[in-house]
Amino acid sequence: MQDDMTEGALTPRVILYTSAVGQPVIDACRMSAPGPASLAAFAPEAALRHLASGEKLFIIWHGAAETLARALAAGSAPGPALTEWSAAMQQVLAVFRRNRRRVTLLADSVFTSPGAALTELGLQVAPAGARDPAYPAHLAALADLAIARLPELAAVLAELQASSILPAPQAFDLAALDQIAAGLAAQTADQARSAEAHQAALDEAGLLQEQLSLLQETMEAQAAGWDRQKAALQQRVTELEPLADTADRLRAELEQLRPLTAEAADLRQKIAERDDRLAKTEHLHSQTAARLATSESEMAHLQAQLDLLQAALDMQAAEAGRQAAAASDQDMARLLADLRREAEARVAAEVQLGRLRGQIVVQQQERNDLIAARDAMSRLTADSTGLLDTIAAQARELEKLRAREAELVASLEQLHAHETELSQALSAEIAERERVFASHSWKMTEPLRTARRLLSRPRS
Repeated sequence: MQDDMTEGALTPRVILYTSAVGQPVIDACRMSAPGPASLAAFAPEAALRHLASGEKLFIIWHGAAETLARALAAGSAPGPALTEWSAAMQQVLAVFRRNRRRVTLLADSVFTSPGAALTELGLQVAPAGARDPAYPAHLAALADLAIARLPELAAVLAELQASSILPAPQAFDLAALDQIAAGLAAQTADQARSAEAHQAALDEAGLLQEQLSLLQETMEAQAAGWDRQKAALQQRVTELEPLADTADRLRAELEQLRPLTAEAADLRQKIAERDDRLAKTEHLHSQTAARLATSESEMAHLQAQLDLLQAALDMQAAEAGRQAAAASDQDMARLLADLRREAEARVAAEVQLGRLRGQIVVQQQERNDLIAARDAMSRLTADSTGLLDTIAAQARELEKLRAREAELVASLEQLHAHETELSQALSAEIAERERVFASHSWKMTEPLRTARRLLSRPRS
């Protein structure tokens, strides 16, 4: 446009840029602006104020294709973005129409060159300027194709292109295009081979994943089996814990019964000694009873003799009384002497009878004492027999408890040994699984790593 403009006419005083102009363009404008205050974002009011003060303006606008590419890259709807771009361009054109001599319009592509996107796609021959990295190159190419086919933007684009300074069209080399086509064909073949390898890797990875899943299920089933066995063992141990407590209680009772056992042994010895003394006492009692019977017989015999003697004395006294009157003094003296002798004999017999009675009383007392001692010994024997029976019953119960305790200890030892075997087997199984998996992990995961590399390879 405006081929008659001179270099002096294009010297900017104020540079304004629309809101979506890329940072590389702004940086380029900043280097060419007369000062920091002469570079600012475009606004119709600000532009009119600069024009009213007699200043010349450069207005840099961004293209519709760039707006569309940015919207596609951001995942936004392109319709509202293009509508907003059209409204902004209408404001730029309105300022330009009223001040054509002091306003110069520039497309931002003058600074970045549209060849930058073509170069990234491999279609540019000549060197190109920097491109805004806000969107990929294929979106820029797609946006260029789409904008050219949007009739609602045709009028605005035509007026902007007719009123603005645009970059020169790029030249293409046909030989370079042939080389690019050959490179694209080779790249397509490589992509096909990569896709086949990728699919094979995915298939192998799927098979490997199935094998790993099966192995995992097997290990989980085995682990579940070990857990069930361990739970059963734990339940069995829990059931045996009351029996173990009973065994401990019985041990404590056994320790408490040990003094009673010693006392029972002492009591047995004392009972044996008492039985010996009781036997001796019984023998002495029988001897005493025999002597008592003999003494009673002798006493009865002496009593009979005393009775006879008393009767004889009475008769003799009566006879002496009858004979006293007729007897002489000599006969009386003889009779008195006889009576004295008989009286002395009677007194001696009574004394002997008294001694015998004393002996009988003593023997009777001894007999009573022996009977009381025998009764006490009988009661003591009965009590000792009951105590011995109780101790014997407790001893038998204690032996049973000891046997039960031995069975419980043996059962607990068997359970502990079985649990130890299960734990060792589980540890060995886990170690073997880990060893096998570790020894083959690199080879087994090679398809997965290959698939990951293929998936992470950038598409060109």
